[in-house]
Amino acid sequence: MINLGILLEGSTSGGGIYQYNLSILNALKSLNTSEYQITVFYFKKDWVSLIPGGFKKVKVYQFKFLRGLGRAYNLIDRTEFGFKRFSWFFNPAVLKMNISNCDLIIFPSQDVLSYKINKRSLTTIHDLMHRYEPQFIEYQDGEYDRREKHFKLISKYASGILVDSNVGKDHVKESYLVSQEKIFVLPFVPPEYLYKTKQIDVFLKYNIPKKYIFYPAQFWEHKNHLNLLKAMKIIIDRGYDINLVLVGSIQNNYNYILHKIKDLKLIDRVFILGYVSDDDMASLYRNAVMTTFVSFLGPTNIPVIESLTLSCPLICSNVYGMPDQVGEAALLIDPKSPKDIASKIQLLLDDESLRLTIARKGLEKIKNYGQQEFDLILKRIIQKVINSQNS
Repeated sequence: MINLGILLEGSTSGGGIYQYNLSILNALKSLNTSEYQITVFYFKKDWVSLIPGGFKKVKVYQFKFLRGLGRAYNLIDRTEFGFKRFSWFFNPAVLKMNISNCDLIIFPSQDVLSYKINKRSLTTIHDLMHRYEPQFIEYQDGEYDRREKHFKLISKYASGILVDSNVGKDHVKESYLVSQEKIFVLPFVPPEYLYKTKQIDVFLKYNIPKKYIFYPAQFWEHKNHLNLLKAMKIIIDRGYDINLVLVGSIQNNYNYILHKIKDLKLIDRVFILGYVSDDDMASLYRNAVMTTFVSFLGPTNIPVIESLTLSCPLICSNVYGMPDQVGEAALLIDPKSPKDIASKIQLLLDDESLRLTIARKGLEKIKNYGQQEFDLILKRIIQKVINSQNS
């Protein structure tokens, strides 16, 4: 009997890491119960309803008040000497995992606890973009150093590392000199919610126009809303009757983007809906003329998969792992060039046949890789990691 653990951490309100947690949880459900026993560690009670029956549930927590100890706590919790020897004493989550019977614990959220426990770990590194695009504000004010230290420690202590693309594998290998035998590619699959959503009349609910381009992305600088707005200005100045719908939490770079919308005189053409539900998100994809994903960063991204799954014609950045992620199922653009973005938008607006072809290719690509394939790959990875440690 192999005893597997998984730590569910972070928000359950959506996002790529949340979807990766769910996909791995679903994959563990497919394992033979006569061969595997699963223990699920979780921080937030929101996760409980998502944990399959038959899995052992263990709530974990941390003593936040200990941070008030200042330098003494930092010496214990933030140095290798300290956390590898004493974290179990100050951190109940570490203690519960250490005393469990787990042979291997999976960390889909690239959590710091993965290198504080004394168990074997299979840990995710979703991206190392701080190393390849350090100019973005998201990596300032100490964030670059924090991420660098964190991912170095994951690379040092993890028994296996999960990445979502071959580009991601190359980044880990060349950044931290990790053996390629220790890095495993496990790509994202279409989120489960896409197959369970209800059709919503988004035109009525949000009072948006019938003809729109959709961009689902948080308002971070690297999501490149600015160049997309400049491209929209070019298209509209050419006489096209088209609008832009944006979703994402009203935070980060939001006020700057709002200012640029006014500067470019696009107030009547750009509709910001904020955070939307899963049902609304799926309906926004289905009703859009096209989806754009113009981010500067990768390696891969969940909205790209969502667009392909829901047959929405896609325009996508030609950076990092995204060209491999879409294949022939999107028009690729240079995210630094508003003119290139505008030309590809115009191409799709002018050619309905091309839009249908891209949508069809998207569906074909998604059919070749779903939850069943994800399950089989993860099972092989788990077996390799356990066997490598036993040999």
